[in-house]
This record gives sequence, C-alpha cells and structure tokens, in this order.
Amino acid sequence: MTEPERCTECGFDSTHLTVPDAIAGLRSMGRRWRELFEDVPPRRSEAEAHDEALRRRPAPEVWSPLEYAAHTRDILGLFAAGSPAVLAGEHPVYPAVEPDPPGFDHGYNALDPQTVLGELAANADRLADVAEGSRPAQWERTATIGDQERDAVWLLFHALHDASHHLRDVEKQIGRE
Repeated sequence: MTEPERCTECGFDSTHLTVPDAIAGLRSMGRRWRELFEDVPPRRSEAEAHDEALRRRPAPEVWSPLEYAAHTRDILGLFAAGSPAVLAGEHPVYPAVEPDPPGFDHGYNALDPQTVLGELAANADRLADVAEGSRPAQWERTATIGDQERDAVWLLFHALHDASHHLRDVEKQIGRE
C-alpha cells in the first residue's frame, strides 16, 4: 500500500478515508463547485459582473476561480481515464506530472464557466463510477507515475485531495472558508 497522503495546508488526511468515503466525496464535487461559484462575489444581478469575478486573479501568480475549476476538471479527467488500466492490473506507466509554474496560463479563463462545471462534475462522476465498479482486491494494483509506484487507492484518494484542495483555494479567495 502506498503511503497515506496528508496535507497541512488543506487538512486532507487519507488515513481517515475509505473507498466509499472517497466515492461519496467525488460525487459531491459537482454540487460543491457549483454552489461555490454561485457565491463568488459580486453577487449582483448582472451576469457580466459575476462572470468577471469568476475570471479575476487575486494576484498574477494565483489562478482565478474559473482557472482552479478547469484545472480540477482536467485532473479528475486524467484520473478517470487512467484508473481503469490500474484496476485491471495492467500496471501502466505514466509520466510524472510536473506542477505548472505559479499562475501559468492554460487559457482556462477563456472557457465558459457552466461548461467547465458540467465537465468537472462529469469527470468526478466517471471516476466514482470506475471506483464503484471495482472489487476490494483491485485497490492494491499499481501504476508507475514518473519514478514512483502508486496503488489504485492512492490514485482515488489523491484525485479527491486535489479537487478538495482547490475547492478550498477558491473558498479562501472569496472569503467563504
């Protein structure tokens, strides 16, 4: 089993999680991100002001709420696409995922927020579906990511951690935490 994942910044601790907990957490992501986006100020009746707030970076090196959501969508999609091969026992080898420099622009701010939220929810649900369709023995199967071997349960928990961590990043930005 891969080492547990703990994050002092957001409080994530995988030692307290089960696979069903992670599945439930992933299934909640679409709703939680949508609710958070509804709270992004300014909460005026003008859709343009709200849209502008979703795209506003608090600093040049810090992503906007929309950029965090699009990144989360992509990470969930990556894990949803890669997990079936791990669970099938194929021991896939994936390249290491290098973090972007702070504030790197992927063009996320040009995307439609509702589309991003829909895709984020779909990717979270797709990963949850893969997890629900798996047997307990499959969670010990592994993949190599860069130079590290990770088991399938770590992949599931890490996907939840990433999505939860960035949700918290946006909560901090809008003063909702």
